[in-house]
Amino acid sequence: MKVSAITSLLVALAAIASATPIEERQVDIDVPVEQQANAVAQAQSNAPADQTSKALVCTDKYFRRDCKILRRPAGECGEFQAPFDNAISSIQPYKGFKCTFWVDHKCSQGKNKDALRDIDFKIDDLSVYAGGIFNDRFSSWKCGPV
Repeated sequence: MKVSAITSLLVALAAIASATPIEERQVDIDVPVEQQANAVAQAQSNAPADQTSKALVCTDKYFRRDCKILRRPAGECGEFQAPFDNAISSIQPYKGFKCTFWVDHKCSQGKNKDALRDIDFKIDDLSVYAGGIFNDRFSSWKCGPV
């Protein structure tokens, strides 16, 4: 019963999203806990039909706790807000996109140019990737086509 309810919800959300003009869909989407595993699988297998860049981020390793699907037109800078600012521990750009994540706001417009650049693969645990230097540090992001 629980699985069919979730499936029905996902079908309804997909119908609403496909009927909504692209300009209105350029917002980040919170991912409920029960749908996080599905969101990771979707990011790995489905390239968006339009040029809306997408990435999945979570505040805990292995895509747990608070998760969000980031959405912006390709090449547009996005900034993390609470509870995601300086709290990201796992990332997954959608298939067909590569993303750069900056430790500074405004996608490197400030003094701090530290960034994890051109990522087009899943990172389950930023606390061990690259010595953990990017764990819980991202403040802005930008994605574009691979």
